[in-house]
Amino acid sequence: MKLRRRGSIRRALVAVVALALVLVACGDGEDEAVPETGDATEEAEAVEEAEAAEEAEAPAEDDEAAGDPPPDVFLSLATGGTGGAYYPYGGALASLLSREIGHVTASAEATGASVENLRLLEQGNIDLAHVQADAIFQAYNGTGPFDGEPVEVRTIIAKYPNYMQLIALADSGIETYDDLAGQRVSVGDAGSGVELTLGNIMEALGDSYDDFGDLLQFGYNDQTSAFRNNQIDVGNYQGALGLAAITDLSSTSDITILSFSDEQIDAIIEELPYHGPGTIEAGTYPGVDSDVQVPSLWNFVAVSADMDRELVYEITRVAYENQDDLISGHPEAENTTLDNVALGVVPYHPGAIDYFLEQGVDLPEHLYPDEWDG
Repeated sequence: MKLRRRGSIRRALVAVVALALVLVACGDGEDEAVPETGDATEEAEAVEEAEAAEEAEAPAEDDEAAGDPPPDVFLSLATGGTGGAYYPYGGALASLLSREIGHVTASAEATGASVENLRLLEQGNIDLAHVQADAIFQAYNGTGPFDGEPVEVRTIIAKYPNYMQLIALADSGIETYDDLAGQRVSVGDAGSGVELTLGNIMEALGDSYDDFGDLLQFGYNDQTSAFRNNQIDVGNYQGALGLAAITDLSSTSDITILSFSDEQIDAIIEELPYHGPGTIEAGTYPGVDSDVQVPSLWNFVAVSADMDRELVYEITRVAYENQDDLISGHPEAENTTLDNVALGVVPYHPGAIDYFLEQGVDLPEHLYPDEWDG
């Protein structure tokens, strides 16, 4: 540790000047002696120069002792529609980051969800993107809606699984995926991961939107209103369990969740390996009295590959070490644990990996990015 000597140097130089003035004043002669101003000025200038040199050196010494405070950071979190799970989860995460990281102020923004979020991230308009596995996989690899234009994106948080929740009113007679043909179907908000997922699944099963009687594009809350206005027969609510928009609909109408067969689930996983089997248990929503088998896939929080490594480390640490705060936003955050980190589908950011390794997480090789330097 360096000791500051400003006071001792200054006192010594001032003493030298004072002594010089006294000696001149005490010289022989009738008249009061006048000090040699040139000598005094030179001594005074020496004091000033010494102080200036110390002032210039002091910040470096202070920095060594305390370090510069990090600059203020404002983070925008792109989520999804207000009737889904991304928005409350993102709001809880934003509040958490603002509270726990002193120089960070974060806010959650309602958007069209995964695909739009990744485009906003690529354009530099947002900082953190909530995304589905299929959307981030295709963005990273430059396929699907990102064909030929890969996005430099990295994962930082594995959130929770999404479930394919195709909803119909119970009195419609629509009960399974095979019943979609000829129906008025809302596939989800335009440019959303919800729409992307349904399209990918239908293609994997040899079907397409052309099979529908009518194709519409509503967000979650608007789909619920469309059911009540007899505008649609089926709504696509791909998302976490307990979605507010489905709960709202089931509070006034009996609903059915369309099921998938074992063969259909196997075909989806073979074609789209980031999918897996899922079960929506009886009682998840009012009127759902038996388990329903559907495809599922995971959700993540992603950032640009060039985000500051230390900042990413702090975001990741705060999220995983304050899970209860995330659960207060949405109960599915109970799945946001280090045990699920290995379920990622594209590489993690080095800052996130730094935290995972500190916690003893065994990360598969394919989840390390090309820029990883240990």
